[in-house]
Amino acid sequence: MFKHRKMIYGLSLIAIAILLAGCNGSEASEIDSEINIDIEHFEYTNQDEETVTLDDLEGTYWVANFIFTNCNTVCPPMTSNMANLQQEAEDQGLDVRFGSLS
Repeated sequence: MFKHRKMIYGLSLIAIAILLAGCNGSEASEIDSEINIDIEHFEYTNQDEETVTLDDLEGTYWVANFIFTNCNTVCPPMTSNMANLQQEAEDQGLDVRFGSLS
C-alpha cells in the first residue's frame, strides 16, 4: 500500500506541475522536455477491464489525475478539466496519454 501511495503522490505532483505550468499567463510558456522521474511499477484495471501497467506507458508522455467515482463536489470539474486538457492536447497535435485513477 505504501508503494502505491508514494507513486500516487509522485504522479499527483507531476500532474499539478503540468497543469500549473499553463497558469503563468504567458502565451508561449515552455515546459522542460527533459523531465525524468522514476515511477515504481504499477498495475491497474481500466474501464474496459484491461490491465494497464507502467510498461504500457513507457516512453510516452502521460498525465494522470485522481478522483473518486462517488464524488459530487470537486470530481466533476476535475473530470471536465481533464477532458478539456485532453482535447487541447489533441488539437495541438501532442502525443500525450491521459488517465484518471479512482
